[in-house]
Amino acid sequence: MRAWFAALVLLATAAWFPAVGAEGDPTPLLLKLRVPGEASYEQVPKDVQIRGFIELPAGVSAASARWSWNRGAETNLVVDAEGGFDLLLVDLPEDLVLVSVVVSGSDGETYPGTLRLNRLDRTSDPSLKLSAFFTEATTDENRPLFFIPISLEPFGSVQGAVISVKVVGGTATPGLDFTQESDRLVLAPGESQAVARFEILDDLEDEPEETIRIQLSILEPAGSTNEPVFVDVRIQDNEGPGPVGIISGRLVANEAAGVASVRLVRRGNFDIEGSVDYRVEGDEALVAALGPAREGTARFGRGESQTVVSLPIPNDFVTQTKRELAVRISNPQGGLFLGEITETRVTVRDDDSPPPFFIEKLVEYEFNNQRGVYGSLATERGFRYLIEYADSPVSESWTLLSTVYGNNSSQSFWDSTESNTARFYRYRVENELLTILGD
Repeated sequence: MRAWFAALVLLATAAWFPAVGAEGDPTPLLLKLRVPGEASYEQVPKDVQIRGFIELPAGVSAASARWSWNRGAETNLVVDAEGGFDLLLVDLPEDLVLVSVVVSGSDGETYPGTLRLNRLDRTSDPSLKLSAFFTEATTDENRPLFFIPISLEPFGSVQGAVISVKVVGGTATPGLDFTQESDRLVLAPGESQAVARFEILDDLEDEPEETIRIQLSILEPAGSTNEPVFVDVRIQDNEGPGPVGIISGRLVANEAAGVASVRLVRRGNFDIEGSVDYRVEGDEALVAALGPAREGTARFGRGESQTVVSLPIPNDFVTQTKRELAVRISNPQGGLFLGEITETRVTVRDDDSPPPFFIEKLVEYEFNNQRGVYGSLATERGFRYLIEYADSPVSESWTLLSTVYGNNSSQSFWDSTESNTARFYRYRVENELLTILGD
């Protein structure tokens, strides 16, 4: 199929400017601009620093660069070897400020960037709406980091905000079962996303599942009528054997792939070997084609948290309606016990059209010299998506970051890297490239 290309880039930039004004004055607000491109910020203070990056086509370099704004003449712009630049604007007027950056490329083309700044001052905003990417989640002691991405609406038009992150209940004990990075998230003007971070501690005790109830609310600006948002987190133990189950109750297999992959997952102590039996029923022709593979035992080796039951699917090149298989698991061994999902329906589709797919949310964040991305997608049940990254959108070598299975609900992923690293991401379904993520 024809694929379209864009890029999500996490990029380093030039050195910081010093603070403005007399000793003790606050450091100016940092804003971002990519060239070519444009950005808008409202409720900015009178002193701002612009951090920029020039992104030109492959093989094209910046021959020269100039900048101007509607309060001054055009001036040469200093660009570093990586295409980064910094501008410092002091004592901005109250009305709209337009900053223009124009880069002349070695190909003879010009590449413009525009930044719109508004100093509109608001001390309260009753219209702000706070939301979390999810309100329920499960993690375990094998995964030490836990993130809750949040967002404010309207997007990009806030004067800055302070979000309270408060643990208000649950059976888990702070300091023993988890730690919280901060009880506040501070968003600068123009920012609408942030990430609350928790560390899950391995207490080396065999204990039942524990819970955390987290309340998110807007502290500043004043006047918000937004109700608090609650997130309930379950922490599963990793000392003894845990539950085993199927990753989803509904899966979809593409006939052209030649195989239906049913992924089994377990929690608990991964150093303990275990197994579970499976049996396949359903469409007579498909079950007959499975032969001995219609039933068997799926095994987890030491250190393995997942295993896959691969069911061969014949491609008969005949147009037909959807067909289904039912896969059930039973008889867990090695101390494992059955979890929530013990049966899945596998829908086998013809390969005449690609599955529906869309990105729900995409957030870029920065913290402690790290830059990262958090995203979520939705698709029909069962299609497997591979999320990969590389240092170039035309790279021939992509590295697997995560595997996501569509099940008619949001599926999420996240990644972080050093702030001076460029990274591009893409999704693939089976062996067919669908899209590269764009900003």
